[in-house]
Parts: sequence; structure tokens; C-alpha cells
Amino acid sequence: MTPLSSTTVPAPRPAADDRPTAASRLRAHAAALQAHAERLRTRAAAVSWTGPEATAFHRQIEQLADRCSVAAQALTRSAAHLDI
Repeated sequence: MTPLSSTTVPAPRPAADDRPTAASRLRAHAAALQAHAERLRTRAAAVSWTGPEATAFHRQIEQLADRCSVAAQALTRSAAHLDI
């Protein structure tokens, strides 16, 4: 027969009221992504160089900012579904 081993009891979890909800965490990520998109657009607009490379650079930055915005909107919608 094998001797019984002692098990460690984990510490109690924080109260549900003290933990951020999944929806609030999604909203925080959405806000961060949206802020990142705005920073990208602002800084790309501040670039003073011109020419084909500058046009390509602005296009790529705008596409990246759009992707951030779309992801932020999706996270916000997901958070709304969690609230239901």
C-alpha cells in the first residue's frame, strides 16, 4: 500500500468583484488597439519625405492602422456578447 501524500491547498481566489471580467479585459485591449491605430496615423502624417517610397510607406501604415481598428471593433463586439 502506498502512503498518502500530502497535498497543498491552493490559496483562495480573489472575490469575483475584485477580478476584471473577460468583457472588461477585451474592452481594455480594444482601447489599446484603437489608440495604437491613432498613433500610427498621426506619426505617419508627420513624415515629411515625399516620393514613391513615402507613398508606399503611408499606404502600409494606413493598412496597419486599419487592421488595428478592425480588430478593436471585433474585440468590442465580442465584449458586448459576453455581457449578454
